[in-house]
Amino acid sequence: MRKILLLITLSIYYGCGESQCNDFHKIVLNQQSNIIVDRNYNTEKSSFALGTLKLKGRNLETNKSEYFHPDTRGWQPFAQYISKGDTVLKKKGEAIMYIYKKDSIVSISYENFCDKTKFSQDKVLNIFRRDSVK
Repeated sequence: MRKILLLITLSIYYGCGESQCNDFHKIVLNQQSNIIVDRNYNTEKSSFALGTLKLKGRNLETNKSEYFHPDTRGWQPFAQYISKGDTVLKKKGEAIMYIYKKDSIVSISYENFCDKTKFSQDKVLNIFRRDSVK
């Protein structure tokens, strides 16, 4: 599964020119989310496939229901790691999204995405195990 995700990310990375890469990175930096997920539309059975990530949840700061539906396809391949009850944190100005699960933390990083000398496909997805919360 990791190989498929790396292949998708690689095709995004090498499939765009430098200006498109910078545009993608600016969009990613501008996105933000701080929700506890109630619904992950990407993992639901439907007659069509979503090209972007679409989540509905409760904002941790305002306690109001909101959607996280970024305009880019960069986060969509990682929808399979997001379940109901998980917390999705994406800070504006950072190119990293964190998914806090009961027993682990998943991070997806597009740091240095447009710098081919620093960006590593192997470090896009990281899963850290932690003690389960009781």
